[in-house]
Amino acid sequence: FAVLQQSGSIGIYNLDNELSKKFDPPLATDYIFPGGNNRILLKSEEKMVLYDLTARKVVDEVAVPGGVRYAVWSQNGQYVAFMSKHNVLLAGKNLEYLHSFHENIRVKSGAWDENGVFVYTTLSHVKYCLPNGDSGIIHSLKAPIYIVRVHKHHMYYIDREQEVNKQRLNCTEYLFKLSLHQRKFNDVKVWITNGRLCGNAMIGYLKHKGFPEVALHFVEDQQTRFNLALEYGHIEEALTAAQDL
Repeated sequence: FAVLQQSGSIGIYNLDNELSKKFDPPLATDYIFPGGNNRILLKSEEKMVLYDLTARKVVDEVAVPGGVRYAVWSQNGQYVAFMSKHNVLLAGKNLEYLHSFHENIRVKSGAWDENGVFVYTTLSHVKYCLPNGDSGIIHSLKAPIYIVRVHKHHMYYIDREQEVNKQRLNCTEYLFKLSLHQRKFNDVKVWITNGRLCGNAMIGYLKHKGFPEVALHFVEDQQTRFNLALEYGHIEEALTAAQDL
């Protein structure tokens, strides 16, 4: 394991707590985080650097506004989330920048679920963000909480009374978006059918993402079907809806 020493050097220790080697990082380092196998994340003010301990070289770096307070890796090690006071930034395993989300209210905690979705809390909400840039609100909070784990539609967290709690999450919206992004259309059908997602907002989302035919397939309201079909040139569908109207 690695330790940032008072001198600014980084010491590598074995499981007997014995120093095996020591080196100076490539830049002034305020804090260190896990970086994966034989790698370490170095925090230097508002910059995060991924450093390869074996090759002794910088893999990549990314700027995080406000400076990183927490770094959380996804369960498969493919993504990392950096949380600062008012930002959540998602990056790939080699620190390639994916997306950044600004919050006006302070970010408190977060964890990845088993599907590769990052769930985090602000002072007043539980929110989610996907590596493709989609984000949203899951529900509001009456008091701040600190997420420990998100797994199988449940959130495990600690409240301000230091009690550990388990709460079911409504993951329908973000699992629908994830399935659509991954083009798993059978799963999309399940989430739309069972999750009661066919509102105007979801139709708008499908249109925005370039899947109007998916919306057309699941919308039952004939006026909406007619408008959608006409807008995207599905003349036969538009005619059928018009005849029903």
